[in-house]
Amino acid sequence: MFTLARSAVGYSYYWGHGSWGTDGRDRGSCSGSCPSCTHTGRYGADCSGFVAKVWQIPSPSPVTTDRHPYSTYNFVNSTTHWSRVARTAVRPGDALTYNTNGAGHIVLFESGSDPWGSVWVYEARGCATGIVHNLRTVGSNYVGIRREGL
Repeated sequence: MFTLARSAVGYSYYWGHGSWGTDGRDRGSCSGSCPSCTHTGRYGADCSGFVAKVWQIPSPSPVTTDRHPYSTYNFVNSTTHWSRVARTAVRPGDALTYNTNGAGHIVLFESGSDPWGSVWVYEARGCATGIVHNLRTVGSNYVGIRREGL
């Protein structure tokens, strides 16, 4: 799973999309403020498209196939291919997500001894930064979810 996540680092943020190349080319670019942003290039993903592709849900698909089946609303309010886990029980490969008043975000947890403090994640961070691997603080509004079958 982290192999897929690593392969996306450096690709652009692309609102409503979920794909990236296998050769590091055509990484795309995003400008403006999403959802009314402007994207150039073939590939990129937003946060929920990125996690769905890394988790290979609802079914396996090549990273080059643009699929965006879920939003952060789904990740928070559904349990189709995942289940909630306590933040204290989050382990590598789980996700941390929130959706409040129509706004949300989801990150793929890699490591960190304190899921309430700074943790290493993979994420489609936003238009200005794209898909990154970084150390960040995850707010108390995030909940832990675990992909079934991993």
